[in-house]
Amino acid sequence: MRVSTKQMHNVVNGFIAKNSKMLLKAQERVATRKLINRPSDDPAGIGRVLDYRKTMSSIDQYLRNITIAKTRVDFTVTNLGEVDDLLHDARDLAVTHSSSEATDRETAAQQIGDIYDRILDIANTKLGGDYLFAGHKTGTRPFPLNEVTTGAESTLSGGEYFTISSSSTDYYVWYDIDNGSTDPNVGGRTAIEVDIASGDTPAQVAAKTANAIDALADFSASQSGSRVTISSGGIPTDAADNDTEFFFHSPTYSGDNKRTSVIAGSGMTVRVNAHGNEVFTGSGVTNGADIFSVLRDLKEGLENDDTTAIVNQVDELTNAINQVERVMSKQSATFQRLESTEGHWKEFKENIEDMLSSTEDADLALAIVELQTQQTAYEASLSAAANMFRQSLLDFLG
Repeated sequence: MRVSTKQMHNVVNGFIAKNSKMLLKAQERVATRKLINRPSDDPAGIGRVLDYRKTMSSIDQYLRNITIAKTRVDFTVTNLGEVDDLLHDARDLAVTHSSSEATDRETAAQQIGDIYDRILDIANTKLGGDYLFAGHKTGTRPFPLNEVTTGAESTLSGGEYFTISSSSTDYYVWYDIDNGSTDPNVGGRTAIEVDIASGDTPAQVAAKTANAIDALADFSASQSGSRVTISSGGIPTDAADNDTEFFFHSPTYSGDNKRTSVIAGSGMTVRVNAHGNEVFTGSGVTNGADIFSVLRDLKEGLENDDTTAIVNQVDELTNAINQVERVMSKQSATFQRLESTEGHWKEFKENIEDMLSSTEDADLALAIVELQTQQTAYEASLSAAANMFRQSLLDFLG
């Protein structure tokens, strides 16, 4: 069989091209440290790689969800722990002053008022701009200060109050500046008319009262400020040293009872919220207690020196403590479950990464050896071709 020079040339070029291609792939594997750089490198392997990557993407999302959930649950437990401590302090005060021989109940009432205010602050706590205890209504203040206390003309006496209602109209409020006559128009007492419309909000009522006081009050230059306090805690001894404000009481829950859950796995959801009714109002809770009502009643019992009223709140405070501790226990268990699930996913992710690496990643040492082998083969093919076609037409002349 006659083999032409052209045929030899084509065969040699084919081998050189093949070696060149294999050398290029070897260089690519060393540069990328990957066995599979395109689907054609390993059609079966690329399918496994895509599955592994999809699984890892899902795991990463679960881990992000769990991290966010753990932050919320931990923050909730911290706040509930403070509420629990405050309620224990309130119960201790109630027990101490449940005896008819107890003294200094006025100071205890002030302490209960401070506890009330702090628990109300916690009930309206935000996390990342969302209210923590509002259920799904995270943009709604769960316990708005929506009831105003002040005094009506017909029932005026120092520190008493009524709740603004839809029938509200003109009322007179008075303030005892120097403990003068009980007549609101004699001595140190000043009567101020405040025009309150039936649709006024608490903030509007407060503003109207403050403006009326500012317009009519005539305090001496030695006194700082020009406003008084409206509260249920008695008559201020020096009204001019106080800022005008309303004492809001019995806040009502404006959130809802819906669950907030996170997806922590395929088909696995974990509840991470605690709403205001189960924590603070006791609505729908066995032996539940409205914490704010209990504290208010205890404060009023201490202010009125009413031993029976004080004693009645001891058991209610115990119910309130149990109520908060039950929710705190559930949240702590949720945190442990999230941590356990997080550990599972982290371990599983490591296994998936190992399988992905064994399928996709190249052994660098072997890849370098293969590169050197392909480099040698390529250079040999070039050398052989050069020797094979070294003769020219001049060699056949003569």
